[in-house]
Amino acid sequence: MQVSLSTDPWHAVAADVLVHLAFEGGAPGAPAGAAVAALYESGEFKGKTLDFVLFHHPEGLAARRLLVVG
Repeated sequence: MQVSLSTDPWHAVAADVLVHLAFEGGAPGAPAGAAVAALYESGEFKGKTLDFVLFHHPEGLAARRLLVVG
């Protein structure tokens, strides 16, 4: 496994998994923002510790998967 930290724009990072940290009560300014915002609005994701959602082939991103972690 190879882990790296990048300052490149989210949409341009080509990776197997792009990890985004999201916090409780935080604004959902995440990659695949509309999908993440919908999870916050529905209550399925609250950004609490151990909350996570894995998106496969997220629209508009070079990464194969997007992992949103609370």
